[in-house]
Amino acid sequence: MRLEIIEVEVRRLSYTYTGTEERPQKSVTEGNIDYSIIFLRLSPCWSNVDHIKSWKSFRPPFCSNAEITAEGFDYDDPIDFECYRWGYAITVGETIWASHCDSVTGDIIFDSTSNFTEAQLETLFENITTINGKLRVEGTNFKRLNFLKTVVNMNTYYSSYVLEIKNNAYLAELNLAKLNFSNGMIAVQWNPLLDMSKYCTRLNKITNGYWMIYGNKANCGGYTLDFPLTFTSILNVPSNLTAVRGDVIFEDTDKRRSALSIFENAYLGNLGLSKLSKISTYMPIEAQNNRILEVTFEEIETLVTTGVPATQFNGNFPTENLPSDICVFNSFTEDLIVLSGNCTSLLGLLYYRDRSISPLERLILSRIRKIYGNIEMVNVDIEDLSMFSALEQVISLNYSHPAIVLESMNTLKTFKMPNLKLVYAPDTVKFAIDNCPNLNMTLSDCNEMDIISQNALSIDRKLCDTWFEDKEAQSEIF
Repeated sequence: MRLEIIEVEVRRLSYTYTGTEERPQKSVTEGNIDYSIIFLRLSPCWSNVDHIKSWKSFRPPFCSNAEITAEGFDYDDPIDFECYRWGYAITVGETIWASHCDSVTGDIIFDSTSNFTEAQLETLFENITTINGKLRVEGTNFKRLNFLKTVVNMNTYYSSYVLEIKNNAYLAELNLAKLNFSNGMIAVQWNPLLDMSKYCTRLNKITNGYWMIYGNKANCGGYTLDFPLTFTSILNVPSNLTAVRGDVIFEDTDKRRSALSIFENAYLGNLGLSKLSKISTYMPIEAQNNRILEVTFEEIETLVTTGVPATQFNGNFPTENLPSDICVFNSFTEDLIVLSGNCTSLLGLLYYRDRSISPLERLILSRIRKIYGNIEMVNVDIEDLSMFSALEQVISLNYSHPAIVLESMNTLKTFKMPNLKLVYAPDTVKFAIDNCPNLNMTLSDCNEMDIISQNALSIDRKLCDTWFEDKEAQSEIF
């Protein structure tokens, strides 16, 4: 075997060869030597090279007979390097990818230096149905992007973006007729002749709103705030604003990575988000140390159902002018029998210790659908939580305590509540069960409650699945 190295830096101490181009650093191993497969020309080829921790099999570009296994890729199908492109596509004459390719992978860029015509691009993409990676069209003189008309799927690869179309002065038409799947960000920005309004419904369905569309002739009703808000700059926000896509940055606060961060505003009384219906975000929602902040029931339900754990959102619930179905209750000072028959939601605390639950109390609790506050039961003589048969959610803003605590309940056999959909508290543990020795549950029960509590269920200070596995192991021993 002869190894020819092209543009590499050799570190003899670790026997690692590292390429100089800006490409993914994927390597293969033979013995104790790592080779960067993107940058090596192998002659003759290995018949097979296995990476010790292999995730992915693919064929390197210069080695037609080698089957190499390497880690770092998360696709199921082998990468065909004849269908791989990394960087600028400039020259019409060069082979961008092979004619047999229907799926291409990499970072594909067309810009002002590219000398393709629109017709040549249509020919280049005529068989392409899937793009794994990112396609960027920026600063071109194209009037129409019809070459995307055959693309059905766009998948992320190394970036959260799958498509960027920016600063194309003459672009007036975008053909995405067959696109029906994308798991990444689509950005269409600063194309002054492009009317995006006719694509909005389809793009919203395909991307679930994971887009950045602004600065075009017409956009999608949303608006990206890409400047700090001040008493002056807020006047530049359009009056017909219905959606915000992107980051909102408030001045004079700590820079924190969050979709919504509200910190240390001593005189902030309310959020004013009464019509907020949806937040799509990959970053947590945060609010802390706002002395008098009051959060409405509708706001908190929207904020904590983004699918991202909001571990640091606390404030105060309103206590005046409540809807007729929401009743203030504190078990330290009141009895359940005082509650109106109209009450289906409780605001306050259910705390019971060293007692049982009477049939009348069970009947009253069976009407409750929502609890804005906490449930805590210590040494309560019950076998199950059937009295909460109608309960759908427990939301607490107490930052130092789980929303539900069940402790030292020797008779408790199950914690299942059939209609429960959400348990929230601004704490790392939202549902805590401790010292309930006769608890009987399955791994599927764990998985179900993890979803409800945003992976914040603790049993005897362990994650639910860990507790279950430990209990199973103990039962096998004894």
